[in-house]
Amino acid sequence: TFASVLRSVDIVVTYQDTKRIYGLVKVVQDAAKKSGFNSSTGYSYFSSLMERDDDPALDAAVAGGQMLAENAVETMTKVDVRIDIMSFCMINDCMGWTVPFATFCAKNSLFSFGVRPDESASLNCQTTLDCSFYNVMNTCFEPLVEPWTVKLEALETPGRATASITFSADSKLEVNISEMHMRSLVQTVEGWLQDSKTWGKDRDVTQEKFSPYRLRNESGVPLTFWLGSSFEPPEDQSMTKDLASG
Repeated sequence: TFASVLRSVDIVVTYQDTKRIYGLVKVVQDAAKKSGFNSSTGYSYFSSLMERDDDPALDAAVAGGQMLAENAVETMTKVDVRIDIMSFCMINDCMGWTVPFATFCAKNSLFSFGVRPDESASLNCQTTLDCSFYNVMNTCFEPLVEPWTVKLEALETPGRATASITFSADSKLEVNISEMHMRSLVQTVEGWLQDSKTWGKDRDVTQEKFSPYRLRNESGVPLTFWLGSSFEPPEDQSMTKDLASG
């Protein structure tokens, strides 16, 4: 039996990361196409490595091992893994602006995998899932899926064509959907679709200007604004912008 405990696993993926992965996959596919390598030739190659000639000595050793296994006391190889918290965060850095998009968490996760001498395998999982959506207007995460504990049990027995899989939950699934969630989702998807048109093109392609926020001055007087933590305007005048009224 092997047991392991992980306190925290944090994964952060940005939109630009997906573009890099897409570019890497395209490079690998193009290289494989130029070399004449494809899925069918790769399958034939690895299948040939697994083939072996009949060896009476090897067959006898295998048969002897099977007899020992039948006479031995039934044992089970088991692997237990516990993860206190595992989070996945998606960052929306599409077209020059960087804000969180959503975060997915799995807490108190238990994974148990076992194999018996008869080659039957079992898998048991239990975890508490929750998902939060980032509200751009309030600049905070809001719950999209309330904490939900689920269980998964799978059993595969030799001689059976299918495996037994059971998925259960002791509590109901609660999902929160608001107008702001739908509006942010639509705006994000529109930005991704607009930027996806440049995927696979040269990096020097000029992208259209994209402004996720719009400021309107309705005070009646001209205003000057800048980004920073100081209330004093920056010395570099290029960092300030004038905003007329109306």
